[in-house]
Amino acid sequence: GAVVGIVAGLFFGWIGTYAVGRQVTREGIDISIQLAMNWPQTLGLIGILLVLTAAASILPGIRAAKASPVEALSEI
Repeated sequence: GAVVGIVAGLFFGWIGTYAVGRQVTREGIDISIQLAMNWPQTLGLIGILLVLTAAASILPGIRAAKASPVEALSEI
């Protein structure tokens, strides 16, 4: 999920940056726009999300480990 989010974010950021740059150039203003990514912040966010995802899976995992297959299937 993190990889797809980063790729999609970069793609849409590039599209937005390109569109703004073309619009500004049409109005006669000549500026240089660059798409940049803050790698330490992105990697930190991925680390935090991995920890939160692991923490959110603990209680359902414990519950699933304690249930017998017959009981688990009968709840559906």
